[in-house]
Order: sequence, then structure tokens, then C-alpha cells
Amino acid sequence: MRQTGFFLAVLLLAGMTIITSCSKKSTETTVDQTPTISFATVNGFLSHDVNYPVDSLFKVRIIAASNTSSKAPLTKLTITTTFSSHTYTQDTTFSTSALNLDITAKTFTTPGAEKWAFKVTDQKGQSKEISLTITGIVTMLHAVKSDPIVKTVDSQYISFTGKKD
Repeated sequence: MRQTGFFLAVLLLAGMTIITSCSKKSTETTVDQTPTISFATVNGFLSHDVNYPVDSLFKVRIIAASNTSSKAPLTKLTITTTFSSHTYTQDTTFSTSALNLDITAKTFTTPGAEKWAFKVTDQKGQSKEISLTITGIVTMLHAVKSDPIVKTVDSQYISFTGKKD
């Protein structure tokens, strides 16, 4: 009987050791080390997907900053435009902790979806990207061919050039 009690005590201690030795899940969270980038939502600047007239100027304001944890300076901005299965990329290098940039560009002259992506990279190679899609549309003003007739629509003083019949 004594051996059975000893055996049960050893078995109980061994079981408790196995249970308590299992590793606990780490409560430590991973800190995001990427820089921040966003569109400014300011009147007159695009900040989300939109339908927009073809062959027209538009503005985008980019706000980017170094990560508050890593404090690695921003070193590169890459702008990529994809339209009709063609991709155009432009990048610029610099060194700064914050970037407030107004970009003026022009939509393509033919209708279709243009994806504009803006990616900021820091000194440690960490990056973050934002994008928007501008769908080029033909408006009444763009559909009319140029010719010397100028017309005014109602009393709103909207002028456009039309073609003689």
C-alpha cells in the first residue's frame, strides 16, 4: 500500500511538472515598424476612388511620417500609375522625418481606370503604400470637337467649343 501511495505521488508530481512546463503564449505584441502615409482630405484634392474627366488636371496631397517607434527617416517616395495594362513608375529619394507633398497630375486622354499608388520607404527598408483609382470619363465638354463656335449654356456661363453642323 505504501508503494502504491508513493507511486501515485510520483505520478501526480510528474503530471504537474508536465502541465506547468508547457510554454505560455507570449503576451508581447509585435510593434508595427512601418512609416505612416495617408491622403489629406482637403477640398480640391482627391483622396479616394473617383470618376473624373479625361485629360484633366487633379491634385493629391500626401502626408507621410517616420514610424514613432523606429524613428527611421523617410528616404524614398515611389509613385506608380497603372493604366490599360501599362505601368509607369517614378521615384525620388530624400531624407526627412515628415513629408507633406502636393502632387498635380493629369488624367489620361482616353477613358478607363487609372490606379495611382504612392509608397513611402524609410531608411530601414520598411514601407507602406496607399492608392486610389481614378476612372476617366468623357464629359460633354470633352466629347465635343474643337471648332470656332463658342456657346454658353443657360445663365451659368459655361462655355465650350463646338463643331459647325
